Amino acid sequence: MKKYKKVERKWVNGFLKSDFVKEGSLNQDLAKSIFRGQGSLPDSVSVYSGGFRAYANNIEDTLKYKEGLLKFLALTGISISLDKLNEFILDGNEIKDIVRRVHYIFKTLFYANHKFNVNDPFNNNYGDINYLLRIELGNDNSESSPQLFDDLSLDELYNNYSKLPDNYEEDEIVKHLFDRIENSNESVFLTGKAGTGKSTFVHYFTTKTKKKTLLLSFTGIASVNIGGQTIHSFFRLPFKPLLPRDKEITKFKDHWSNKKIVQSVDTIVIDEVSMLRSDILEAIDYSLRINGGNPDLPFGGKQMVFIGDVYQLPPIVTSDSIEQELFKSIYASEYFFDAPSFQTLNPIKIELTKVHRQKDSVFIETLNKVRDYSIIQSEVNDINDKCLRSDLGEGHELEIMLTSNRFIARTENAKRLESLPNLSFIFNANISGEFNSDRFPAPLNLKLKRNAQIMFVKNDNAIDARRWVNGSIATIEFLSDELIEVKLKDGSIHEIKKEVWENRKFKWDKKKGEITSEIIGTFEQFPIKLAWAITIHKSQGLTFENVKIDLGTGTFANGQLYTALSRCRSMEGLSLVRRINLTDIIKDHRISDFNMLINQDQELLVHV
Repeated sequence: MKKYKKVERKWVNGFLKSDFVKEGSLNQDLAKSIFRGQGSLPDSVSVYSGGFRAYANNIEDTLKYKEGLLKFLALTGISISLDKLNEFILDGNEIKDIVRRVHYIFKTLFYANHKFNVNDPFNNNYGDINYLLRIELGNDNSESSPQLFDDLSLDELYNNYSKLPDNYEEDEIVKHLFDRIENSNESVFLTGKAGTGKSTFVHYFTTKTKKKTLLLSFTGIASVNIGGQTIHSFFRLPFKPLLPRDKEITKFKDHWSNKKIVQSVDTIVIDEVSMLRSDILEAIDYSLRINGGNPDLPFGGKQMVFIGDVYQLPPIVTSDSIEQELFKSIYASEYFFDAPSFQTLNPIKIELTKVHRQKDSVFIETLNKVRDYSIIQSEVNDINDKCLRSDLGEGHELEIMLTSNRFIARTENAKRLESLPNLSFIFNANISGEFNSDRFPAPLNLKLKRNAQIMFVKNDNAIDARRWVNGSIATIEFLSDELIEVKLKDGSIHEIKKEVWENRKFKWDKKKGEITSEIIGTFEQFPIKLAWAITIHKSQGLTFENVKIDLGTGTFANGQLYTALSRCRSMEGLSLVRRINLTDIIKDHRISDFNMLINQDQELLVHV
């Protein structure tokens, strides 16, 4: 480590003696000239008139290109020999990765302002500098090189549905299920325990079917898993409690692509239906009837395929008096199965029974007992005895923390952020009018560092193609006071902009029999938050190898504990922050009654 520090100090001193420092401050004009090629360039790189940005966009694996790269680096005081660079590339490293590191050093200088510390010029480029130190010093095993935080790949947080299990198409159960949906117009409620392959079948069906199929989900993160779109986005539903045949349900214009899709689609798949409220499902039925479907048939006459497990997370209902009244007087409950349209449709119920996510039969049986509320105290004690451990430790490469509430997640994320060595940046939200702090959709003061793991909290509003949705995980690739760039799971890098959320006040107009609203405030902020720890609600549909669960003072919704435990592939990968109590298993008789009703209807239930 001493050797690394010695060379790093040499480079810092070289920077202080370079033309980048003028009268004790950063020469911002030079920084902009070198990066973008504006103005006069130093003699050593004057032939590269487009600046380093243009140079980095035209990479060549040639001697001349490497020499030019080292000349650019020398301007910052960083000296690397050509022989060491060639040796590093011969060891299997690609020149494009080296150029990317150098690019971020010049980009940091370009976006720097008067606060830039010339005595610590690389404090937002630790990963880049450490990478370059490896080139100059080689992989010396006699001492430990600094940890490259930005060399750590983004954890695989999502199930990889692009690859089906081996021999999946030959499975008789899969064939039976596919043929039943493909060769009829009957609607289906496909259910099953966590990890039984519900979403895997969705992917298989949509890639093999000859039907025109639309994939939808209530949450953004679930729509990522199935490659679909959110319900609110497609149907353009307002974010408010909805009455049957609500007047604010959007009627598509004839030239809208959504209307053409509704007119032509054969099958509509809705994933994670347990979280779908009855008023929204009723709105889908009405929207399909008025936007191109058959107005006289449930859901416009379309084949509906509902996917989900009612024992997992329930719909979210606030304490708002309007919502409370809505699900007492208008709908029998907030659950999707109490929507009149669902009962009229009366879809065939099919249950998947084989669990694929977990292999240990004892663990599977334990999860099942948590799911159906039949677990007893001694069995809860067994979970605690096996999982109350700390051997996974902080920063485990494949570990994610699932929490029962946002406060615990925020605390963990703040701790993980502080462990990163890079410079921190704070981005403040802009608030106008009324916007209560408990309703802030993003952090009021967003603190970030390069390589921080983040989650989007709003769908991408790009017109041509949606790059992320609410719930997508990414890492911070580059930061300045003016710019945030993120790297998505697919490796693509994008600049993000601030978004605006509206705070609406809803009113019940008794005379008109309508729910009206007005904008009373706005909240503007970058649509991201730290995400080394996420809430259990954000984890539904995901699979992890190692999970640390922190229930805090306890669960507050039925299905919450089951959803958290069943995200993990094995008991060995589970770690508990505190003991599980029987009170963490919240029962809802409406779920049990619905499940019992299904099981009694033997003609409509097919166990596969």
